[in-house]
Amino acid sequence: MVDRVGELVAAVKAKRGLGTLDDSFVREKLLNVLRSDATIKRKLDSAKGVGQFLRSAQWEVMLKRVRKELRIVYGAFQAGDRETLIERLAQSSGRERIVGDILETHVSTKERAPYYPQIARELA
Repeated sequence: MVDRVGELVAAVKAKRGLGTLDDSFVREKLLNVLRSDATIKRKLDSAKGVGQFLRSAQWEVMLKRVRKELRIVYGAFQAGDRETLIERLAQSSGRERIVGDILETHVSTKERAPYYPQIARELA
């Protein structure tokens, strides 16, 4: 079961916008769904492999529930396309502006963004 959950975590994170989430956070949400829905758990346990389970209707139900939980806890605070910015960061020389843009994709860091230049000066 443990190996299967790891593969399911990877499948959830393969969905757009979820790739940057911590594995343990996604695992917790998956396990919550498995504990609360015996039908999904039975289907996962009876599947010959994760690939078979990923083609089932129960996987779609599970994915929908997990993504809903992740949006409630994590997505509500996202304010931009962080993945695109991270890709630009790896390919660009204007790193400082892109880092600022990345920080502004989350509500809590966006609120503190005006103070970052002062903090950077004091730390330098």
